[in-house]
Amino acid sequence: MKFFLLITGMFLACFVATAQDKESLIGKWKLVSFRTSEMYYDVVKDSLHVDELEDEPALNIETDSTIKKLQAEMKEMCANAFFEFKAGMAYTKGFGMPLETTTGRYSVDESLKTVTFTSVKPTGELKQEEPVKYSFNKTGLVFKIDDADGGFIIEFAKQ
Repeated sequence: MKFFLLITGMFLACFVATAQDKESLIGKWKLVSFRTSEMYYDVVKDSLHVDELEDEPALNIETDSTIKKLQAEMKEMCANAFFEFKAGMAYTKGFGMPLETTTGRYSVDESLKTVTFTSVKPTGELKQEEPVKYSFNKTGLVFKIDDADGGFIIEFAKQ
């Protein structure tokens, strides 16, 4: 009997925790950082670290100029980037310069901690994306996207 109550309690605790995740996603999230295996860009501080270029023994003017140019491009693309999750499982995301927005629907797999986006193309056709792993940290919402190049991590703060 105790075992049954323990299992039931654990199941309910998991359900409540994941339901909180679903509710916690709702709102507008502003991009605050972007990390790949080779670079890190902090949108708030407008700070860029590029391993491949900055780890050279002699940082020359050309490399410094390349970093500044890349930093300016990152600032322009990321300054207004956002995700907005709505209660009805609809979303809007904005990225780039000029700001391009995408709308669609999303679903949450609570057991795998993933969000799947289905966007609407200009033709009206639906496009389902690969599931994206999500988590929450002290900053806010974190997306982790795996790919052959090591993937990337995107952090958002709730507005």
